[in-house]
Amino acid sequence: VTFDAKAKKADRDAALGALNLKASKHIATDGDTDQEVSVAVVDVMGERTTLFDPGANPAIGLTPDLAAAIEQADVLVMSTTMYLRTETRDLSLEILDIARATDTVLIVDAADAHGISNAGPMNVRRFLDQADIVVANDEEVAALTSDQPAGWLGSLPNMVITHRAGGASWWSNGTPVARKSASPVAVVDTPAANDDPAVEEQVKVIGDLRISIPLFNIFLNEADE
Repeated sequence: VTFDAKAKKADRDAALGALNLKASKHIATDGDTDQEVSVAVVDVMGERTTLFDPGANPAIGLTPDLAAAIEQADVLVMSTTMYLRTETRDLSLEILDIARATDTVLIVDAADAHGISNAGPMNVRRFLDQADIVVANDEEVAALTSDQPAGWLGSLPNMVITHRAGGASWWSNGTPVARKSASPVAVVDTPAANDDPAVEEQVKVIGDLRISIPLFNIFLNEADE
């Protein structure tokens, strides 16, 4: 968990309280730099959820050095959340214009499904249309196409859709190009995992390796075939 350095202790405690989190070995705070408040939660199956508040980030401006760095970059990765927030919308559009005027490859990560629904799918699609590569998960794709047929996906030159434990797929103009299976992971220091009585039923332990039962069963089936 990282906090804006300008935040007061009471504000930090309130932020943690709103997320129903308590101070523990799983929560480390850093108040030495102007950072957003971000909380990454990993469940026993290895799925990750990130919650954040922008903190001091809206104060960032487009400096000459930053503009030069964007012009010289081979690849620029942006988050649609930057566009959806009114405090940073103009900045995101300035950055986008610089990237579009150069040979910089623009990769844009779609906002979360809730943010897409709140802002309106059409507004978000207009922003994503500027990208060379759009990255979104299944829930975000559903939100992006909730007001029209999925034909919009066919207009994108490149889209990577992540399927959580199902891996990821690459699409070009609506046509599947490749699919990558998810790599097995052994979750380390999952918050409260040791306190969850269901963990032993969900995870197979093989030596030092901890693997989810569903994934373990997939391996068994593959081995049989």
